[in-house]
Amino acid sequence: MILNLLLSSIAVVLYLLFGITGIYPGAVDTINALRSQPTPNFYLVNLTLMTIFLGVFFVWLYISITRVYRKSLKAQSIFIFIATIFTPLVVGMPQLLFSYNNLDPLFTWLLAVAWVFVIWMCLDISVGLWKASSSPDAYSFVATLDPRLTKGLWSFTNKVLDLPRTPFKNWRLGFAYLLAFSGSVLLLASLVYFVTIGSISNKAAQLLAACNASNMQSCAVQSATWAKQIGLWIIPAFLGIQIAVTVQSSARRLCGMSVTEALRESKGRYALYLRPFGIDETLLPKPKLPLISRLLSIRPFPTRIEEELFDVTDGYIPLIAVGNPTANKDTAGGLAFRDWVDDEHWQSYVRNKIKEAESIVLLLDSTRGVLWELENVIEQSAAPKTMFLFHPRAQRPEDWQDLTRQIIPVLISNKLLPADFQFASRAMGFYFVDSELVEIYNSNWSTTSYRTAISCYLSDRAPIKHQAT
Repeated sequence: MILNLLLSSIAVVLYLLFGITGIYPGAVDTINALRSQPTPNFYLVNLTLMTIFLGVFFVWLYISITRVYRKSLKAQSIFIFIATIFTPLVVGMPQLLFSYNNLDPLFTWLLAVAWVFVIWMCLDISVGLWKASSSPDAYSFVATLDPRLTKGLWSFTNKVLDLPRTPFKNWRLGFAYLLAFSGSVLLLASLVYFVTIGSISNKAAQLLAACNASNMQSCAVQSATWAKQIGLWIIPAFLGIQIAVTVQSSARRLCGMSVTEALRESKGRYALYLRPFGIDETLLPKPKLPLISRLLSIRPFPTRIEEELFDVTDGYIPLIAVGNPTANKDTAGGLAFRDWVDDEHWQSYVRNKIKEAESIVLLLDSTRGVLWELENVIEQSAAPKTMFLFHPRAQRPEDWQDLTRQIIPVLISNKLLPADFQFASRAMGFYFVDSELVEIYNSNWSTTSYRTAISCYLSDRAPIKHQAT
């Protein structure tokens, strides 16, 4: 919403100063509405004030969600609810009555659908904000886009737009960045067109302002033309959303680098990802989303744990891992940067990486390799910088019990836990803060669950000098 408002404002300014049109499709109807007004200066003042108000409101809304300002979220929820009730009565009803009495029936039907969709979407947002304001789990919202896990405005902007965080280091990364950027433009244009039903409310406002008894017939013809155009383009706009997501995912896969290249960029800082190789092909369940969020989702689901971990760390600290020797050795993007090590040297490699890592994520399982990694993390006194996450199969109570029967004794024998320790409930992970165990709970065990866990953990460990303002 913020980006759309910014681009629309730039397009309007370019039109006013230089008469340039067509810069941004989302602003075409706003410019046409400005042209059709009998008192354009008055309309322009109102448009400017509304743009400033919406810009401030959207930024306040964004900050309130990511910082979990509960009173602000409640106030925003109430404001959106009231606006949702009154705006259709004040703006929508006159448009619908005028359209019903004078314009093309298909145009009227699409206009009604647009207003129903707007009401539905705004009420959904209002309810969501209210739930967020009273949710005991603040970290889920903070983890969505924690500014502490970026290094400067460039990385933060790219993270907001879901663009590669390290572009232009070579031709392949530069191409991937341009591909991702084109996907973002397609996504924004398609999403705005679909959500506004071809900006039909703006078109209705133009006709309401410009039409009278002398030209009503031509207005009806214009509305019929617009209705056919919207009907023709609404499905491609929805498909454009899905295509844009696919383009961005493809761009992400092109952004692979070697461990050496990644560490050179970070000056040696890295997070180490230790896991059983079998998890590389395990898909996490989709997060539980409201219907409208599933309809307009701009993230591909389901995904793998590693994709979620990488997306959190990208632009902040490289995530590195040992590559599966039986897998493809291409440096695919969107995953941890890999080193492929033979059977004779992998243990010494991992020991060295455990020692030098800034943070570690260890996915706990009952395989011999993971249990060896757990023992070595403890032996090297690296437990305080490690997040321990249970394998997704531990969502089943019997598997969780089986894993904890193997993990807890190791921690007790190394005096990290008291002899009588028991988890308070079925935790999906844990970590240590000042020798105290912090248990992580999330009943969904979905993509968002693991993303939230790693984001909160790394954010809490983020050095002050790497926190974004």
